[in-house]
Amino acid sequence: MGKNNKIQSNAQYNGQKILSCIKKLMNERGLSEQHIEITKRIGDKIKRLRKERGVSYVQLASILNINKNTYYQIETGANFQIRTLLIILDHYKLTLSDFFQDFK
Repeated sequence: MGKNNKIQSNAQYNGQKILSCIKKLMNERGLSEQHIEITKRIGDKIKRLRKERGVSYVQLASILNINKNTYYQIETGANFQIRTLLIILDHYKLTLSDFFQDFK
């Protein structure tokens, strides 16, 4: 296995492990699979917006004055506050309505 393949494999494993931990924690807190799916979709969309602009999550966290670990948690769907979501959306010049337009 090449170095890049091994890195991708490890990243995929870590992503799955993180998602599993998120689901466990949310279930312990009484949140449903639907809540888990919504927070994951929000994180995925935020990540996609960032990647479309060619910025690393560390760079964007710094620009927004958000702790890089907190920002990472947002992208993985593990944790976010509405205030933080609004800061990110303001950076992209998006309203909440625009951001959630394709959510059902």
